[in-house]
Amino acid sequence: MIGYTQTDIDNLRSAMATGAKRVRIKGEETEFRSLPEMKALLDDMMAEVHPQRRSAFRIVGVSNGY
Repeated sequence: MIGYTQTDIDNLRSAMATGAKRVRIKGEETEFRSLPEMKALLDDMMAEVHPQRRSAFRIVGVSNGY
């Protein structure tokens, strides 16, 4: 299995930005049903291509002492 590439990520992001549902990933045309489906794949692709990156947002609980 050939892994995802930065080009695949760029292609998916470009499609998402323009509203396109068809994208070339791993050399093949892929058609998505929804934006959430595209976002889920983008998350998977990012984790594979850039495993050292972590989300910039974290949920932190703060107690006020009461």
